[in-house]
Formats: sequence, C-alpha cells, structure tokens
Amino acid sequence: MKNFVQDGDAIDFVAPSGGVVSGLLYVIGGFLCVAATDAAEDETFSGWTEGVFEFTKETHATAQALDQGDPAYWDATEKRLTKTASGNVLVGAVTEDAASTATSAKVKLWPRGVAAGATIADISLAAVTGVDGTGSNAASKADVDTRMTTIQNKINAIIAAMESGGQITA
Repeated sequence: MKNFVQDGDAIDFVAPSGGVVSGLLYVIGGFLCVAATDAAEDETFSGWTEGVFEFTKETHATAQALDQGDPAYWDATEKRLTKTASGNVLVGAVTEDAASTATSAKVKLWPRGVAAGATIADISLAAVTGVDGTGSNAASKADVDTRMTTIQNKINAIIAAMESGGQITA
C-alpha cells in the first residue's frame, strides 16, 4: 500500500518540558506513550503506544489492590499507577492481579480517547415554555425547569469527571 507509513506500536515524539525517562508513561497530545529511551526537552524519542508494561503502583494496606481487568489510572505527579480515577488519566487495564501492598502492576495500554470539544461540552437545555395542564398531576413550568436543571448539572458533572480522568478532553 502506497500510503502505509509504520506499524504504530512505537511512534517518534518530541520530549515535553523536563524531558522523558525511559520506561515512564507520558501523555503527549492524544497519545499515551512509554518512553523507550531517555530524552531531553525538545529531543525526539521513540515511545511505545501499545503493549503490556509493568509500572510502579500506589501501595496501601488495603485500598490499592488491582485485579485483572480493572481500569488502571496514571498519577502523573507521583509517576505511578493507581486505582483512583479522580484527577488521574485512564491508561489501560490490569493484566494480572496486584495486591494492595504490591509495588508494581502490569497494564495493557489503551488508546487514549480524545473527543472533540465541540461535541462534548456543557449542555444548555432549553426551558419549557408550557405544560400539558389537562390533568391534576401535570407538572408546573417551574417544576419542569428545576428537573431540567438537575439533569443538566448531572451531565456536566459526568463530563467533568471524564475530563479529569483523562477519558475525554474539551
């Protein structure tokens, strides 16, 4: 095929601010990649975008066990896996059970989902301009507006959680 470029298991990237360290996971644009080599800021490096990798994980007496198939999140500040979704990036699925006290876990990288900002944004629902009113149990306009606002707030909370978990970007 004339337009085939490469397999895509490993892709060349430009190292971000602070550079990269071989074996660590990085989020670069819409990609998750594991640096194959060390590279200084602005240097080109090869990064693995597919495969199973073993990373350091958060430990705890009881609260950080990861079971096979569990989602794995990357804590970019601590540079380790965690089962805590909030504020971390979803990077893949655990391939082998890892006890809460284990210091590492194996993860199959998932492609990073990036959604267009225009398609996933805060929702603005139109206010209801009238209600049926034919039955005694018909909702008032104020009641319908309150319900619509509640739905809007819940949808926006879901979107915010997905953004903070790295599943989408706005």
